[in-house]
Amino acid sequence: MRTKKLIYVVDDQEGILNFMLAVLQTNPEWQGQTFSNPKDALDAVKTAPPDLILSDQCMPEMNGSELLELVRQVSPDAVRIIMSGDRDPAELSQIRAADHYIVKPFSAHQIKSLISSSLLLCKTQSL
Repeated sequence: MRTKKLIYVVDDQEGILNFMLAVLQTNPEWQGQTFSNPKDALDAVKTAPPDLILSDQCMPEMNGSELLELVRQVSPDAVRIIMSGDRDPAELSQIRAADHYIVKPFSAHQIKSLISSSLLLCKTQSL
């Protein structure tokens, strides 16, 4: 049994992946893993389902909402969050495969707060 919450981050921008990994490493209860390719992330979900996955919306080959829909089918208990700088928040809220969304750019505090509250809500709902 895992003691840390497994969190996947999927984005085609290396800077975002590095930022997110640094943010995740600030919490000793989180174990982060990053992916620059949605297909690699989906393969990882199939072998080691995460507690939470954050995905950029605009990526080549597969967008974030498509990825999160596949994640929902494979690992329905994983919390799914869309990150995007290119979309209107009203449009992001309509992505049914995502439990939450966050608009880029965001601060370390904002994303940590969203992750914490999402994991807490998930834990509360499973009790």
